Amino acid sequence: MSELLMMMKEKYTDFDISPQHLGRIMRNQNRTRKRTRHEHFPNERRKNPTDKEKEMNDFYNTVKHYPMDKIISLDETSVGALLMPSYSRCFIGKRCVVKTNKNFVFQKFTLLVAITNSKRIGYEFYDKGGTTKERMIEFFEKHIFGKYKNNLIILDNARSHHNDIIKEAILKSGNQYLFSIPYTPKTNAIEQYFNQLKYYLKKYRNVNNFQQLKHNVIMSLDKIKSKNYENYFNDAYSRKDGLEYRRKTSTRKCKPKKYKE
Repeated sequence: MSELLMMMKEKYTDFDISPQHLGRIMRNQNRTRKRTRHEHFPNERRKNPTDKEKEMNDFYNTVKHYPMDKIISLDETSVGALLMPSYSRCFIGKRCVVKTNKNFVFQKFTLLVAITNSKRIGYEFYDKGGTTKERMIEFFEKHIFGKYKNNLIILDNARSHHNDIIKEAILKSGNQYLFSIPYTPKTNAIEQYFNQLKYYLKKYRNVNNFQQLKHNVIMSLDKIKSKNYENYFNDAYSRKDGLEYRRKTSTRKCKPKKYKE
């Protein structure tokens, strides 16, 4: 608010108001300070123009042919020991500082997971390297192939997923595959799963080695309930035709006050 006050005084030199009063005026006009978010969708991909609306429609037209319990969401995420809450509580006059003394906290590891709308069907936590086509095939053979058929497997757009060997293996197993829309995480239900998982991981402290981190990952995975899986998939894929989705009117909005010119 002090920055806004400085800008106003530069433009109106004879204007005098306190930052507190200016803040009340902004609030009375339903203007609040919020965390900035970033959404990106390129105008072209591989030198070809993109149409986000068409891509989204094609994606959901494919998904709606499968019942919710016949969809498998799969992806990998990076996990490290330096995950910590964005906000913490501390005594007045002191800073909230998490101190570490081992370089292990800067290492990143790969977690590969597959879920349905009711449970987690498999995961692998790798201490070295990322997801490769060999690891993907091994994961499919261990957790999906032979156990699930006539399912739609939704994959990420990573290079290890866009592989002809993986595509052929999925089709040969009696399943189908579909890639989520690039730069659109809401088209892959597992992204919400990872958000909840990392929320739990941020609560653990003093992780000094891979085994401790793996133990924390397992404990966090077990905290996610079956109802959560259902909510992930309903939010991502249960869209009704002809239904317009609108945000509910905020109960915090107030009638703007009129100020004298």
